[in-house]
Amino acid sequence: MLVLVVLFAYVLGWSKLLVVKKIDLAANGNEVAISQIIEPTDIHIGLPLARVNVSKINRDLSSLTWIKQLKVNRHWATGNVSIVVTPRIPVARYEVNGNINYFDSEGITFTAPSAPPNLPLITFFSEGQASKQAVAEFLAQIPADFLAGMSELRVLSPESIKMATSLPGYINLEVSWGSPTELTLKVNVLRHLLALGDNSKVIRVDLTNPSQPVTSTK
Repeated sequence: MLVLVVLFAYVLGWSKLLVVKKIDLAANGNEVAISQIIEPTDIHIGLPLARVNVSKINRDLSSLTWIKQLKVNRHWATGNVSIVVTPRIPVARYEVNGNINYFDSEGITFTAPSAPPNLPLITFFSEGQASKQAVAEFLAQIPADFLAGMSELRVLSPESIKMATSLPGYINLEVSWGSPTELTLKVNVLRHLLALGDNSKVIRVDLTNPSQPVTSTK
């Protein structure tokens, strides 16, 4: 029995019978950035599959803030190793000490090796974690159609968020949301206001107090 165990361990860890024959890396266009992080000693062609350092690869790649999901799988029958990276999709950008950072639609902040051009700019007039947390809560709740049309987000304070966006029939609409609290109610109020024919020329809406919204045509 001991001989069988030793033989099995040898086949897995040292023989050329079960080795890495192919490495499949999918990272939505960020394959070069990923390959620069993975250590060749952790995975390379010809390495026994049992010695592929899956835990270290996971640990190293998980340190990248732009990665949303990561899967590393060894396929023993074929000798293939697949590394599949799902990146976070940026929906807006902001600047910190000259460096560009991003928010995704879940309100998560991250840096990224690449990003789509012309992303909406978030301007923080009030520095601090509270303002970033307010934006995170806002982005996690705002409907997709509002987000898709957003061209700018100005954060005067955690209690004062202003958005420039475009919606069907309304170009460059400026919405003052106040804080992210009661955002669902505020969105419903805004949709109701914009559906009214009398408000077809509205260009500004203040929803700081959703029970008393204020509209302006200039």
